[in-house]
Amino acid sequence: MVARHVAALVFVLSLSASVYAEELFDLGGIQITLGMPEEAAIRALSARFTVRALEGGGDWIAFDQQGEKVGSIHSKQGKIYKVTRDWVESNSEDSRKLADRLFSALANIASEEGASARIVTREVRTPSLNAREIQIIFPGRRIWVTLTDKYGVSVGEAIE
Repeated sequence: MVARHVAALVFVLSLSASVYAEELFDLGGIQITLGMPEEAAIRALSARFTVRALEGGGDWIAFDQQGEKVGSIHSKQGKIYKVTRDWVESNSEDSRKLADRLFSALANIASEEGASARIVTREVRTPSLNAREIQIIFPGRRIWVTLTDKYGVSVGEAIE
């Protein structure tokens, strides 16, 4: 189960920057655009999901047929200003450990003044191994998430 969640993390982190630059967001196969009318977004999501309003107005959550949360949309003055989706919802020990270690590593690095990171993705396809990896590289430190068909998932960090 954790491998599936980490695979989703690798995929999402490796999306091209152009997708974000266009302010498009795929929410369960439905394209939501920042600034689009709230009614249009609700109508589009309702064609595939159950959409429920949260108290206070302007906040909506979409659920799939199994009742799992797909994501949410948020509007002000009738226009979408934020779209969210959870990559992983799990209460397993492995998921908690992964989240804690990832948070700790990134928080420690981010607290360093002026810390900036480079993100690198790569794919390797050979007859004996298929692998996808994302690396978050800081000066002197590297964090990686690797998914292989042969060995599963590896998430870790190194100082260099």
